[in-house]
Amino acid sequence: MTKPYMFSGIALAIIGFILAPVSYFIIKSVFVTSIGISILILGPTCIGLAYTEMRNTGVKGIIVRIQNILLISLALTFSVIDILLALSNQHDITVYFILNAIVYFIISWVFVALNPKLRTAVISTGLIVFTGFLITMVVKIIENIK
Repeated sequence: MTKPYMFSGIALAIIGFILAPVSYFIIKSVFVTSIGISILILGPTCIGLAYTEMRNTGVKGIIVRIQNILLISLALTFSVIDILLALSNQHDITVYFILNAIVYFIISWVFVALNPKLRTAVISTGLIVFTGFLITMVVKIIENIK
């Protein structure tokens, strides 16, 4: 287990877990909520990456580079999507979440092809993303009922 990924993942998960609901329900800012959701997606991804085994030192450097490129790709893509949606005056959090989830699955499965050991991290984070999608849908349904 690599400690930097674990510590980063826990910190990102906590920040995202606090930022997303506070910004949605209290601050009422869709853009900040989408940033919180993006951070929340990156947290479990880092935690999952901490559990990928790296036994061979020659391959270890390549695997670490692939993992770092995965995280950088996700962070940059989430940021670009959130900024573009904010600039286009999109105020529906479901659109942000769905686009970020689709991008997460596309980018992460590309990296799973490069490093099959990432499969567990991607599947577990994918379950969290899908759960978040279900929660978002329940919140939207409740809002529409009111």
